[in-house]
Amino acid sequence: MQALDFLHGAHRFVGVPLAHVAKELTVTRKSGEFKGWGPHTYWDEFDFWKSKGKSASIKGLRGNVVQQLFTGLAPDSNSGKDTPWFELKSFEVLLENGAYKSKEKNLKIGSLNYQELLQLDFLEMPVAPKMLQSFWVPVLINDADCSFSRWESGVLLRPIVFVPDEGQLDEMRNDFIHYKGLVEAGEEGAMSQRTNLNKTSVLSVNTSGRSGQKQGFNLNDGSRKEWRTRSWYFHPDLKKAQLHSSFKVW
Repeated sequence: MQALDFLHGAHRFVGVPLAHVAKELTVTRKSGEFKGWGPHTYWDEFDFWKSKGKSASIKGLRGNVVQQLFTGLAPDSNSGKDTPWFELKSFEVLLENGAYKSKEKNLKIGSLNYQELLQLDFLEMPVAPKMLQSFWVPVLINDADCSFSRWESGVLLRPIVFVPDEGQLDEMRNDFIHYKGLVEAGEEGAMSQRTNLNKTSVLSVNTSGRSGQKQGFNLNDGSRKEWRTRSWYFHPDLKKAQLHSSFKVW
C-alpha cells in the first residue's frame, strides 16, 4: 500500500464518529478473549469490556478500528502485529481555544531490536518501511470524559501522511548511525529520549512498556548485554511540525 492509495478516499472518514465505525466493521478473532464468537463488530467487544468496567482493555481497540477502516485489513490477532509495510497510528486530539492539540508527545514506530541495529544497515531493518511511510489519524475527544465516554464520542479527523523527503531521509540515516554508535559503545544511559532530543532530527528512542523490562542481546564480540526495552519513535519536533501544518487547514 502506498501513500496515494491511503489518501484516496480517506476524506470520506473525516468527521465520522468512532462509535459509528465500530458498529459497522466486523472481525473474527483467531485467539484471545473473543475466540469462538464468530463474526462480530468492534462495538460488541467495546460493550463487553464496558459491562465489566475494564477500560484498560479497550486501549488497543481504537487502533484496530482505524486500521481496518483505512486499510481493509483486520489486525492479526494471532501475532498482535499490524501491517509490516507501513505505520498506521491513531492518537487523541483536544480542541482548546479554537486550536487542536495532541495529547501524546510521542508516536511509536516499532520496537528497537539491538541485533538488527548492530548488524543491518538502516534500510535493511524490518522496521524501516514503517519509518519511511507513516499514516497518523487524529481522533478528536473530550478530555473531561472517562475512557469509555472518550471512545464513544471520539470523531475521526483528517489523516496525516508522512513520507520523508531526501533531506529527512539523510537525517533519519544519521540518527540511525548515532544510536548504533551508542549501542556499540555500550552507553545504555545515553539511549534515552531525554538525552538525545538535541542530537537527532527525525528519530528518537525511548523506553517501552510499563515495567521497562530488560531484554538480552549479543554484541558482535560475542558478549551478552541486558538493556531496558526500548522502541523507535518519531522525534517530537517532527511530529509537532507535521501536526501544525495539518491543523492549520482544519
